[in-house]
Amino acid sequence: MASPSHASEYPQYDAQSLLNSQPVIVTVIDPSTHQIQFQNQTGLNKFGDITGQACYDKIAGCRTPCDFCRMPEAMASDTVVSSEVPLAGIVIVCIMLISGLMVAYPIQPSVARSERHL
Repeated sequence: MASPSHASEYPQYDAQSLLNSQPVIVTVIDPSTHQIQFQNQTGLNKFGDITGQACYDKIAGCRTPCDFCRMPEAMASDTVVSSEVPLAGIVIVCIMLISGLMVAYPIQPSVARSERHL
């Protein structure tokens, strides 16, 4: 089978539609200002439109960048980092990518750590 010779022969996907179809919260955060740049539909449903506002204020309810924030670590180490964070009665897993992308999803507190996969 011959491979496509032009990029236009590959399926085209709309990135925003793909992100909005995810059942997890996807938020893009400017790592230098902590400003929210983008939220997918799941994030909008959970938090409302908080674009342009500080993640620590609108997501975590803190006045300053969170003590548990691992974004600086992700940026400095050029790696993906993750952590479990208890917020407003739920525990979420935050995955920080070097680009400032945060993916978060709620977990059940009763689920043993060994049973979860990141």
